[in-house]
Amino acid sequence: MGPEHPSVFYSLETLGDVLKREQRYAESEKIYRQAFDGRSRFLGAVNPVTAFSASALACFLALEGKRDDAFTNL
Repeated sequence: MGPEHPSVFYSLETLGDVLKREQRYAESEKIYRQAFDGRSRFLGAVNPVTAFSASALACFLALEGKRDDAFTNL
């Protein structure tokens, strides 16, 4: 499949969810960003799946108290 296959980004987002539940927040944020960045490159910024990744990352950042980042870094 390769590192740019859509399934990789789905798996990364799932891993981000697991790390978040384990309270490994720094690792989780990094993984969420990788999933979002990869989907943005592969699918484009206006794709619904990319928007879902952006939403997941923004929600995570907001929950972590990084509300400004949630709006500006996506």
